[in-house]
Amino acid sequence: MMNSEIGFGRKVLDVFEQYGISFEHMPSGIDTMTIFVHQDEFVDYEQSVIAGIHRAVQPDFVDLEADLALIAVVGRGMKSARGTAGRIFSALAHARVNVKMIDQGSSELNIIIGVKNDDFEPAIKAIYDIFITADKSKPVKKCLAGPSLTLWLLKRGFIHNCGFLDCR
Repeated sequence: MMNSEIGFGRKVLDVFEQYGISFEHMPSGIDTMTIFVHQDEFVDYEQSVIAGIHRAVQPDFVDLEADLALIAVVGRGMKSARGTAGRIFSALAHARVNVKMIDQGSSELNIIIGVKNDDFEPAIKAIYDIFITADKSKPVKKCLAGPSLTLWLLKRGFIHNCGFLDCR
């Protein structure tokens, strides 16, 4: 398993460093590792990076998946707030959005969600509606949503849009 191999993550990141590719986000599990990088930094080196990863760590597989979007729900009010993740995922299910990736840091200040690129707009709307439109009793100081370019790579695919919903 990946978690029992000392230096696995460093070896994978070394491959990206060899090609001058920095990462934006890196969620991982016991036996999976995902690297988010900017597409324009990666596209010219795709095959070289994949071959380098195979040489460095001999993974069971490396999977690239296109047309995904990344959404970050961020807020200080999320810490220790029961039901926040449930509200997010219920809203996404109700909007018929399939969740491809979930990542929450131990700080409980954000939840990052990967969805199909076609589901990006409905997902942002569903999350906005459940926290902003549906809950008018709580004042919101700031709420931003917008796209930018990011890439999700290694064992789970590509991200082409990145939406951030910041509600404080």
